[in-house]
Amino acid sequence: MTESVVSLDAEATIRLLMLTAAQHSHQEALLAAAPQPRGRLRTLPTSSVSHQARTQSTLLRLTSIVEAHVVHQLVQRIEPHFPMPRTVIIEDIYLDAEDRAISSWPAMVTAYKKWLGINLRSCPNWESIQAMIDARNAVAHGVGELTRRQARKDLVQLRRLFSRIDINIDGTLLEISDKAVGSTSLAGRHFIVWLDNQLSHATSTT
Repeated sequence: MTESVVSLDAEATIRLLMLTAAQHSHQEALLAAAPQPRGRLRTLPTSSVSHQARTQSTLLRLTSIVEAHVVHQLVQRIEPHFPMPRTVIIEDIYLDAEDRAISSWPAMVTAYKKWLGINLRSCPNWESIQAMIDARNAVAHGVGELTRRQARKDLVQLRRLFSRIDINIDGTLLEISDKAVGSTSLAGRHFIVWLDNQLSHATSTT
């Protein structure tokens, strides 16, 4: 690896991001070399529709990998402040605080800033991470199209944001290419390295 990684957790997450992108590329290469369907199989979705379904699935997984890492690192540092065994009251207080802190990306941004002194939005490639999050929401809640909430935003700014990870917008439809998969994986890896260094500093000063 060329990145400077502090922790084994970060290294494992980066490897998983790389493996996911590599598996996608390998799958697409195999499919490109496969013979075209004949007869009744021609009623299957067109190759472009099938390709979008695969790139959308890969983007969902890449974003989930990054999110799971961010959640784990936060919980790992906060939970020791509530050592076991806990009374029922303390357990309820902790679980409620944890649930709220990891319920969404805005909540995690707030928790990292308040509890660890880390401003996630100060990451140099935060816009790429925001693009990943917004694209994931469009895939998960809009089946590949902008959600109603997203469609009400400034589309010029939204196109600029998505271009950070090479995603295009055609009307309200996201066009997620193989290049976008690679850009998403790379953005996630850069963010994990940055966060790892921030956490290392926070851990040593708290």
